[in-house]
Amino acid sequence: MLLFVCLLFFALLSFAVQRAEVASARTFIYLAPSTELMECQKRAFFVKIVGPHTLSRVEVTMKDNKSGQTIVQSFPEIDPGPLRSDQYLWFTPSSPWDEDYTVTATSKESHSSQNLIVRGTQHQIRFATLVTVEDETSPALSCRDRLLPPSYTLAANETRSCAEPMKLPANVTSTLDVYSYQHPDGSVTVRKVRTLPSPSELDEQSDQRHLTDYQKEQLRPAIKQYAGSRLRVFYSGGSNTLAYAEEVKQLFAESWKTNEVSVVPVGDERIIDVQITVGNKRQEVEARTLLDAFQSAGIKHKKFFSVDPDAGNDVVLWVGPKSPKDASPDQCGSPELSPKPGQAHNCDWIVQSGGVCPFVPE
Repeated sequence: MLLFVCLLFFALLSFAVQRAEVASARTFIYLAPSTELMECQKRAFFVKIVGPHTLSRVEVTMKDNKSGQTIVQSFPEIDPGPLRSDQYLWFTPSSPWDEDYTVTATSKESHSSQNLIVRGTQHQIRFATLVTVEDETSPALSCRDRLLPPSYTLAANETRSCAEPMKLPANVTSTLDVYSYQHPDGSVTVRKVRTLPSPSELDEQSDQRHLTDYQKEQLRPAIKQYAGSRLRVFYSGGSNTLAYAEEVKQLFAESWKTNEVSVVPVGDERIIDVQITVGNKRQEVEARTLLDAFQSAGIKHKKFFSVDPDAGNDVVLWVGPKSPKDASPDQCGSPELSPKPGQAHNCDWIVQSGGVCPFVPE
């Protein structure tokens, strides 16, 4: 009888050890975000793997819980070992520095789910995450940074910091082809300067732009609202842009006093899209009305007008070649009616973000 009990004990112990070994051998992946916001718009999320096995046919689905936006990315294989700098996802958060995600990762061998909070707090980035594997009730990984505001309830009772689980190699972001980084304290580091093609190249790429009937309908009410105003029109680029500038001028000429379309002053050759300058702040409402009309018409334009005393009481319309999809006139300086000799052209280089960098919470 004693022998039977001993054998049963060792059998149960062996079974328990085997189950523990199987549990410890479970392999899963999760995402660790970059601490910087690239070009003030997007964040890189690197794939981390835990466990001894290779995962094949991996599909990662990432959802922004605030906007509902979802992306899916596949990886043929994720091997155990150090993080690979080429295995990551790009994601543009709907609320930068105050981010909430759900991530699911499926493979031939495993299925895992991750909830992730990314928050800028006190000039640092803070995380909370919880990862579950298959249908297990206990999390495979959980952590929460101490200074994360209590309004975030994810992993609320967790005492483990995310410093180690979310740690990335020191040089990993340097492998990304980006122009700038925004840090958790709000500062921006420019990595490289970005330039646009020459005006003539952009003009050739602009093809034949025309004002559609719909666009004219959107613009006419705003133009007629200020009938009798004076307009000066300048263009840069080539024949395609000149023809487009002429069309725009003719629309204004229905109720405004206009000049002949002129070549931009030397120093403004690199203007892009449509931009507005006024001579004084009293014309602010007029300028904003026109910009809103360009927006409604779907015409790519600089979203902010500039003030140049040399314009007097005129409105100045600048028409340049259509910019590439990944560029905007808001990334350039404003043209001037009397550029200073030797000064940099207004769009010799463009800022490395897609617009204004987001505010980082205190």
